[in-house]
Amino acid sequence: MAKLLIPVSSLPPMSASTLSASVGLDSYFIRFRIISDDRNISSYWSNIYQISASSATVVQEPKVSISGNSVNITWTSASALGVNEYDIWLSWEASSKSYVEYSVINKALTSASATLTTSVNHNLEVGDIVTVEGVDTVFNGTYTLIAKTANTITYTRQYANITSAAVSSGATVNRQWKYYGRQATTIFGTIAENDKVSVRIYKATLENDQNQNALLYQKLDAS
Repeated sequence: MAKLLIPVSSLPPMSASTLSASVGLDSYFIRFRIISDDRNISSYWSNIYQISASSATVVQEPKVSISGNSVNITWTSASALGVNEYDIWLSWEASSKSYVEYSVINKALTSASATLTTSVNHNLEVGDIVTVEGVDTVFNGTYTLIAKTANTITYTRQYANITSAAVSSGATVNRQWKYYGRQATTIFGTIAENDKVSVRIYKATLENDQNQNALLYQKLDAS
């Protein structure tokens, strides 16, 4: 069977004219025909096929303000891209700390204690709630730290022992991101949990899922 390869540069832009709100921002509809080099002979047009694609939306910063015990967020409507609902995620910090996403380079699990090694020294503390992503299904998730060193963190994980091993690139750990729900408006407010906040706004996909292909807007370390 013949295989056709179409470079990304040859595809049309991801826009409302090429995408349908009914299928989201992750599909192209294409058809093709085969033409001889001298262009004297051509086939009939093929059937129309739907193929998946990742959104290439440029991440922008929403406006974020913390006043008293409340936080208020506004952002630009993405309705022109077929986005009519948004998933809101926040990560809270004290004013003395900044949001950092640390790369994980090693994993191990012994006696129900999972230990991850970060590529650099971290500022996480015992008692912090963290989100682990990109390691594997055993280690990924949200946990409370029970121990730490300058470049390791440890949390409780009920699972069989796993020998120390390197982790593929792309694995990260950071203070917890919390899901605040789905909404259709571009204004959001809630009670502040600390005096600094990082914000991520996604096109609505699966609830409780931070899919980076769906990230529309973010602002880190607003206070």
